[in-house]
Order: sequence, then C-alpha cells, then structure tokens
Amino acid sequence: MANAHRDTRHHLDVTTGDGGNPLGIPSIILSLVLLAALAHPNPLLLPILSALFVTVGFGIACGHWLRHRRTPSVMVEKMSLAGLLVFFGFAAAVFSDPDAVAQSLTYLR
Repeated sequence: MANAHRDTRHHLDVTTGDGGNPLGIPSIILSLVLLAALAHPNPLLLPILSALFVTVGFGIACGHWLRHRRTPSVMVEKMSLAGLLVFFGFAAAVFSDPDAVAQSLTYLR
C-alpha cells in the first residue's frame, strides 16, 4: 500500500519528444548533412565538414570539461554530443576522396 500514491507519469524529454535518447535528433541532422555532402560534386566539402565537426566536438568537450570538472553528472550529455560530432567528423574524413581533393587543391592555385 506504500506505493499506492507513487507518481507513475512519464516525464517527456524536450530534446526528442518521446522520452528517448536526447541525441536522436542531432544524429539524424548530422546524418542528413553527411549524406547531402556525399551527393555534392565538390570534393572539398567532406574534408571541410570533417574539420568543422571535429573542431566543434573537441571545443564542446574541452569547454564543458573545464567548466564542470567537479560535477560529472552534468557533463555526460554534452560529452555525448561532442563524441557524436567527432564521430561524424571522422566519418566525413573517411568518405572523402583524397585524390579528388588533391586535384581540386592544385586547381585552386
């Protein structure tokens, strides 16, 4: 009988709308950006996105690590977002064509 007054309502997560993974929407957005970059004819787009994603991911990780060193529970979600950005940055680098990038860079000179 002690559990009769227990609150059984589920709290809705604002980031996803379904109470699930808070990285669901950023994952979908980054996947769509990466797929659009794969379809784009400019070979420099993937290396630029790679550098951007990795730099922003490391920036987020360093900023939150320096700010919240003493409260590790606050860092988990932001570190997950930083890891997601770095992962997609590495994926963009893997999918880029180094020969086409080198040819484009020599053409720009």
